[in-house]
Amino acid sequence: MDDFVKEIMLLAAKHDMQEDLYWNEDFRFFIPCNDFFAWGVADMEEVTEEDLPALRQAVEDADDGYGGFWGGLLYCARKAGMRPQGAYYMHIPEEHWPLFDACGPERATGIGNPVPYPNRYFAIVSESGVLGATRESEMWNVIREEPQVTFVEITKEEFGMEPDEEGSIYE
Repeated sequence: MDDFVKEIMLLAAKHDMQEDLYWNEDFRFFIPCNDFFAWGVADMEEVTEEDLPALRQAVEDADDGYGGFWGGLLYCARKAGMRPQGAYYMHIPEEHWPLFDACGPERATGIGNPVPYPNRYFAIVSESGVLGATRESEMWNVIREEPQVTFVEITKEEFGMEPDEEGSIYE
């Protein structure tokens, strides 16, 4: 067996990346990054023998005890020199955001990246008072559920609560 094939398969096995590593009959390897860079786009980044140290480093950098999933995506972002689209940040553990932020400049909102980077928080206000808070990237979900609310920008510290994994805070 080729050393590269053995090394990449061992890396995938060690970091539980079996579902996050694709290959074809020519033993070309890829990390899937669907919807990661652009909304509604299927994509993959190839991993060559020369790329293996970069993949290994990304997996180590993003190791959070839950396998190499975030490391694979970090590898993709580093190789592409691009941050994920803003909407994807709500899925990435917040402690990994600086790793992904370092991959490229903040991206403009537009086609393929319809949701801004989630660095702003807003109080959710109705006629009866403050209902909670949300990240900017989740405002449209709140509006869908509570169409009569308004938003007032606040800092995360001002509100004093941690958001749930969807980025919202409700009392």
